[in-house]
Amino acid sequence: MNGRRYIPKYLNAQMQLLWWEMDEILVMMVFVGLGIVSDHQYIGTAIGWAAMKGYTVVKYVKQPGYAKHVAYKYGFWGIRGRVPEYWVKELV
Repeated sequence: MNGRRYIPKYLNAQMQLLWWEMDEILVMMVFVGLGIVSDHQYIGTAIGWAAMKGYTVVKYVKQPGYAKHVAYKYGFWGIRGRVPEYWVKELV
C-alpha cells in the first residue's frame, strides 16, 4: 500500500460541464433538441435556457430530491402503473 490513491472531495457530486451540473444541462438539451427537430433552433435554445434557469432556481431553493418527488406525484417516476391503486382489493 505504498501507492497513493485519489479520493474525490465530494463522492456524490454530479458530473459538471463548465459550471452547470448534468441534470441542468439535460433540461436545456431537451428543448434544444426539440427546437432542432421543429426547425426553430433559436426559439428552442431560448426556451431551454429559461427552463434551465427555472429548474436551477427550484433545485437550490427546495429540498434535495424535490424534482424526483414531483415526478413521482405526476406518474413519471416510481412504481405508479406497476402497483395497483389503493382501492383494488384482489389481484387477478
